[in-house]
Amino acid sequence: MPGDFSSASFFIIAALLSEDSRIVIRDVGLNPTRTGLINILQLMGADIDIEITNNSYEATGNVIVSSSKLIGIKVPNELISLAIDELPLIFLAASVATGETTIRNAEELRFKESDRIKSMVDLLKNLSVEVNEYQDGLIIKGGTISGGLVDSFGDHRIAMTALVASSVAKEKIEVENCENINTSFPSFITLMNSIGMNIIQKEL
Repeated sequence: MPGDFSSASFFIIAALLSEDSRIVIRDVGLNPTRTGLINILQLMGADIDIEITNNSYEATGNVIVSSSKLIGIKVPNELISLAIDELPLIFLAASVATGETTIRNAEELRFKESDRIKSMVDLLKNLSVEVNEYQDGLIIKGGTISGGLVDSFGDHRIAMTALVASSVAKEKIEVENCENINTSFPSFITLMNSIGMNIIQKEL
């Protein structure tokens, strides 16, 4: 069974944003209706290559990712629905890209495990990122990410995005309310640490 692309997306962003990094994620599901994240990142200048290894039923293959200097863009409307669950990671990538990134027509994010537009606004502002909130999205001015204490609002994708942010933050990031990671992606911290991150899980 191919690997889940949504889970792989956290490793894609971590490799892109970290210096001198390169990873190969093997045997991932690459259905084009699910991989809008890659299309958006490539428009931002990401060094991502795809190797299709099986296309008999649903496309699967390898994703090769190298560190990249990203640029801000206006994300095309037609790619929003193809990356709706991964948009918090696009918000993170935009935070360190050169220039301004606009993500609109994404009001669906307000009706996920948390209001992910509001959650990401709070998270990014706590990390000293300049961001403007709209009902259907964000405009983010890229720069640098500071450290700090952030809340995941009990949303596993917000929690994991915040932890990935620590790979490029100037200081450590502490993320509260991360219990849902253990139910949705129990091996996340172990796998992230295996590729060079240093995530410490506090005992409750």
